[in-house]
Amino acid sequence: MNTAEATYPRLDIHVFTQYCENYGTDEIPYWNWKHKGGRTVVLTGYKYPTTGGLDAAGQAAVESVRSRIEYANPMSEEQILDWEYKRAGSLTEYEESQMKFEGKIVSADDRIDLQK
Repeated sequence: MNTAEATYPRLDIHVFTQYCENYGTDEIPYWNWKHKGGRTVVLTGYKYPTTGGLDAAGQAAVESVRSRIEYANPMSEEQILDWEYKRAGSLTEYEESQMKFEGKIVSADDRIDLQK
C-alpha cells in the first residue's frame, strides 16, 4: 500500500435523519409538528484525506451532500441529526434486522456515492 492510499480509510458514513410532519391547520399553521421517524443514508466512496482530522473530513463529506438529504416545506421536513463512520460495505441497522427476520434485504436504505 502506498502512502497516498493510507490517507484514505475504507469507510462508509451512515447519516441519521429525523422526519417530521406538520399536523397544523389553517387556524393553527406550522404549530403542531410531530416526529415520525427517520432513516439512514449511507455515503459510499468515502475518500477524503484525514490530514485535518477524521471528524473534520467526515463532516465535510456530510456537508457535501446535505442538500440531497435534507428538505423542508410547510407540511413536512427531514433533517440530519448525526452521522458515524462504519466499515465500508456495512449494513444499516434496518438492513441487519431484515436479514435477521426475513433472511434477505427487502428494502435497502438509500446510498449516495460520494465519487459521483
